[in-house]
Amino acid sequence: MNMARDLERLPDSIANDILRRMRRIEDLMRQAEGIGYGVDEVEREYEEIYPETYGETPPDAQVLVEDARRRWRQSRSAFRESLTVTASVVETARADSESLNDLLGQSQSAAGNLQVLQAGNQIEALQTEQLMQIEAIMAAHYRAEALDRARELAEAERGRARTTTFLGN
Repeated sequence: MNMARDLERLPDSIANDILRRMRRIEDLMRQAEGIGYGVDEVEREYEEIYPETYGETPPDAQVLVEDARRRWRQSRSAFRESLTVTASVVETARADSESLNDLLGQSQSAAGNLQVLQAGNQIEALQTEQLMQIEAIMAAHYRAEALDRARELAEAERGRARTTTFLGN
């Protein structure tokens, strides 16, 4: 009878809930507008959106203004995405807290070794989910900061180009 109790499984698992919450965050990050998170995408689009220089003959003022608007929209959407990812993580905090409370209760009332191990594994999975959420928040935040800083640098170059055009040099 004791051996049978040792092999009893926990009645439910939080694994599906964790996967669902992480997929939601991944989906939010995949929806990033403008320059996303793919290395190839960043390398391809960064130089186009944030030119190092406009060269000897800068484009028309209309082109410079449209480029500035495009960069502003990129920065704005990156900050919005950062807030959305953060909000999604905050929304799941209550569910995570409830899951942790349930798992602790299950581990305290475990009938056998298998239930104790399952509860421990699920607690570790919950911790891993929370670490991944922190990574997602940091990635979204630092992406927004980097794009805004790139916008500032591009605006400085745009100002230099307009000054050069104005002075006729």
